[in-house]
Amino acid sequence: MSLPAIPWSDSKTLVDKYHVLPLLRDYFGWFYLVSGLVLTVASIVLPAHQDLAVLKEKRAAILEDTSDLQHQIIVHQEFLNDLNRQDSTLQERMVQMQFNQPPSGTPVVIDRAASKTPLDWVAQRARRDRAIYLEEPRQSLLSKMTTGKNRLWLAGAGVFIIFIGLITSSPLEDCTPSTH
Repeated sequence: MSLPAIPWSDSKTLVDKYHVLPLLRDYFGWFYLVSGLVLTVASIVLPAHQDLAVLKEKRAAILEDTSDLQHQIIVHQEFLNDLNRQDSTLQERMVQMQFNQPPSGTPVVIDRAASKTPLDWVAQRARRDRAIYLEEPRQSLLSKMTTGKNRLWLAGAGVFIIFIGLITSSPLEDCTPSTH
């Protein structure tokens, strides 16, 4: 169904003819109401969403720390089990490490970065590398406006725009008493 070309002065008949909502009929206060609601909701929801993202990152870091600790516990438990079983290879390596004795039949090479004690050796086995991302997430202008004290200004502006929308939403001719 195509609309006929009608001048804007006849827009009221166009609205009546095509059954447009009464909200849109005589005024544009609804535009202020909707935009004020959007600004007010954005000033409340966006900071909460940003806080949620920060908490998710912290949760991921805590889970990684927990998995690292679990790995360290497993490595130290294996070392303790080998000590309790009196593993001859482990005891021989510990003696060589403590007394700086080279293994029999091997040339002596001094490695300054090598572990000096058995606990250093176990800690080196338990160490795992972790990637740290330093990239800042990109923020939109609206999300930048909802941080800090700007959040209160944005909420206030939204409430003010809602107020303007409420004032302009009712036509004045409906408010005047009839003279019948």
